[in-house]
Amino acid sequence: MPVLPIAHRRWVGRALAIGLVLFWIGVGFSFGLLIPASLRFLLTFASTVFTESLRAGYYLGFVTTFSLAFGVIFTIPTWMGVAVKLGWVRVDQLCKGRRMAVFASAVLAAAVVPSHDPLTLVAAILLVYGLYEATVQLSRWIRPLEH
Repeated sequence: MPVLPIAHRRWVGRALAIGLVLFWIGVGFSFGLLIPASLRFLLTFASTVFTESLRAGYYLGFVTTFSLAFGVIFTIPTWMGVAVKLGWVRVDQLCKGRRMAVFASAVLAAAVVPSHDPLTLVAAILLVYGLYEATVQLSRWIRPLEH
């Protein structure tokens, strides 16, 4: 007896593929835009008082944490789409929860972003909330499974 019914395999495979693509888009977004901006801020902050020096271990840890965090953040639409598909959440509930989504976006971004510069934090909040809104709009096309 298969763990996953044959009827569900197609949408589960799509969700996994979409999640993987979104993860790598998030990693690319962090490498291309946010890590350079973050490093620029951190290296020029109070540069007249402090002397900056980069160490490979700290740099690699920072970049790895940052990239993985944004990769995971970019998979939020996949998880929300699966929740809609399984009937755990309805689209009208997502629409009514926008105020809570703004708060949750701020909390998630603050927890995930390793640097504490305001530019990166605001960018992460806007990104997470933008992904939420995109998911709400895309969820209108997802039909829940019939039990």
